[in-house]
Amino acid sequence: MSAETQPAQARVADGTAGGGRRSWLNDFFRAASPGETLPEQSCQVEEREPLRLLAQGDAFCFEVHVAYRWRGHAADREQLRTHAEYLMPRARRFVTHWLRPIARSYPPHRAHVLEEDVNQRFNDYWCPLHDGDQQLRFSFTGRVEPEEAVRQQMRPYWQARIKAECDHELGLQRAQLADELTRRWSEVFERLQRDPRAAHVAALSEERFATVFGAFVDSRRKDVDELVTLLRDAVKGHHDSGLGPSEYTRAWDAALKAFEQRHGVDRP
Repeated sequence: MSAETQPAQARVADGTAGGGRRSWLNDFFRAASPGETLPEQSCQVEEREPLRLLAQGDAFCFEVHVAYRWRGHAADREQLRTHAEYLMPRARRFVTHWLRPIARSYPPHRAHVLEEDVNQRFNDYWCPLHDGDQQLRFSFTGRVEPEEAVRQQMRPYWQARIKAECDHELGLQRAQLADELTRRWSEVFERLQRDPRAAHVAALSEERFATVFGAFVDSRRKDVDELVTLLRDAVKGHHDSGLGPSEYTRAWDAALKAFEQRHGVDRP
């Protein structure tokens, strides 16, 4: 087996990796004297390029942006970061191996679902990595995005959905404003109709309002005239037919029912 293919641990042990890297690492991590332990440090290292993992169907890929969290004993955070960056290729291979089968189980337009699954699965998992007598642990989180070809396919759908939701919201706002306007005008009409001068004063206001309010007053006057006519007919029937008290009461009740049915009035 050549020096290039030997495991890293073996190369560190025999001093052949990188021209005696073991000596450099010992100096780098300042080997603690007996009874002394270096403090545990932590740092985060983000990949410059995303992982491209095949989605379900093997036609499109997910782009997974991975952020690694590292822990280990070192003199300070910068020393830990330097050693973590040296171990990044190995960590990347581990993560790729873990995520490849998971990504293939999701359709290419479900990147957000894959992201939730990955971060839930590996949120509290810390993987140890050894390099000689040094041991670090890493965990990671992923930000998953669909590739550009998938985004192009999704744009028409989201454009239509955004328009539909905006139209729906606009319709609700219009209905709410119309309801509020109707209630306000109803209150105005209720106040005005109790004032005998209202029909004449309305003529001095804006022309459209004067027309509408005049029609409203005429309609209410017509309703009153119809009620009076119905009641007169009931009274006349009472006198003409010689009705007794009970028959007279029923005649009034019949007149009121006819008026209520004609104008859609519900009895309490």
